[in-house]
Amino acid sequence: MAIALLGHPAGAGEMGCPGAARPIRLRGSAAAEAGRKDHDRWLTAKNLLARKLTGRRATSKLPALLDYVLTRPIVSAGMISAELDITPRAAQNLVAELGLREATGRGRYRAWGIL
Repeated sequence: MAIALLGHPAGAGEMGCPGAARPIRLRGSAAAEAGRKDHDRWLTAKNLLARKLTGRRATSKLPALLDYVLTRPIVSAGMISAELDITPRAAQNLVAELGLREATGRGRYRAWGIL
């Protein structure tokens, strides 16, 4: 993957340099590509989950839950209830409304995330 950037070569002056606006090519590494893919995946997930927020009351905690889940890889009902100041049962109901993926495979002490 090559990225073209316009810039000044090292030591070139700002004015009157014929090579000042030539493109500089950088090679992307595998880590950069993986980071870009992760970013795209998180952005797509955020946009898909944000669609579920339309038509909600102004006092709904669902937008706050979406913001919280995007900052943590895995969340539990206890973490959500402490952050949003709601009961653990209300946290589970919000998770169900948002449609997060359950990560533990358990009936108790479950954890959810955007996987």
